[in-house]
Amino acid sequence: MYKRQESYTENKLTSLIKPKSNPKKQPPIITSKIESNINFSSTKFLKGNADCIQIIRVKIGGSLTYDELMNALIKRANTLGGNAVGISDLNEKKETILTHNKIAQKNNDNVINNLIKETNMLSSVTADIFKCNSQI
Repeated sequence: MYKRQESYTENKLTSLIKPKSNPKKQPPIITSKIESNINFSSTKFLKGNADCIQIIRVKIGGSLTYDELMNALIKRANTLGGNAVGISDLNEKKETILTHNKIAQKNNDNVINNLIKETNMLSSVTADIFKCNSQI
């Protein structure tokens, strides 16, 4: 089952035992579900807790839904080694954009005016990431 192989390294005889079988390659497991033990609270509460140390303050914003925003915060906290997130500011607003579009008709000189309405959700959060020794 095992094959003995000898080699000379720096004038020393070393002996290696290599298995004859090759390890099986498994495809990577990709999950979109975030499994973490991150607690959410207010920044004021976590700063007053003696067991919590503030790591960093982050601001995340963009055209994100509330769930995407919270998932981004959880990922940041996991990356930085934190286990608690204190929310200090959360803003959500809808942005409506109206654009006027002119379309020329085929075979004649007439122009059709179209009004296009786009609605975007803009959200941002300012949060502090903490490392706490006790459960909150």
